[in-house]
Amino acid sequence: MRRLPRLPSFIITLLVSLFLTACASTPPPEEICSAAWIKPRTDAALDEFKDATSGKWKTLQRSSEQTANGNDLGLLEKARVILSLASVVSSFQNSQALEDLQTLGKTCNDPELVSNALRGVLSEYGVPDTYIDLLDELEGFIELMNNSDQTR
Repeated sequence: MRRLPRLPSFIITLLVSLFLTACASTPPPEEICSAAWIKPRTDAALDEFKDATSGKWKTLQRSSEQTANGNDLGLLEKARVILSLASVVSSFQNSQALEDLQTLGKTCNDPELVSNALRGVLSEYGVPDTYIDLLDELEGFIELMNNSDQTR
C-alpha cells in the first residue's frame, strides 16, 4: 500500500486561513438581500414545487372559475377545495422548496418569505384569495408559517 505524502504545515495553515477568510468576508444580509437577489432564488426554489404539484390544481381552478361566474359552491365542492388545499400544503411541507425558502428566509432575516412565496404560487395558479385565506384555518399551514425553523 502506497503512503500519501504529508502536506507541509504551512500549506495546511494557508488552506485553513483561506477558508476562514472566506467565511469572515461574507457581507451582512442587508447588503445582499435585495429584491433582485431574492427573486431568482425564490423562483428556483418554487420550480420544483410547481412541477411536483401540477396535477393538484384542477379542483382549485375549477371551483375558482365557478365562483368567478357567480355560482356558489356546494358542500361537496367546498370539501374538495379544502382537501385540495391541504394536499398542496402537505406537498409543500415535504418539498425541497420549503427547505430552500427557509434557508433563504433565515439568510435575509425575512420570517414571512415562506408564507409569501406559497401565497404567490397559489395566486399564480388562479386560486382566489378566499381559498388562500382558508389556509389560515389549517393547523399545518399556521405551524408552517409561524415556525420557519421547521425542517423536513
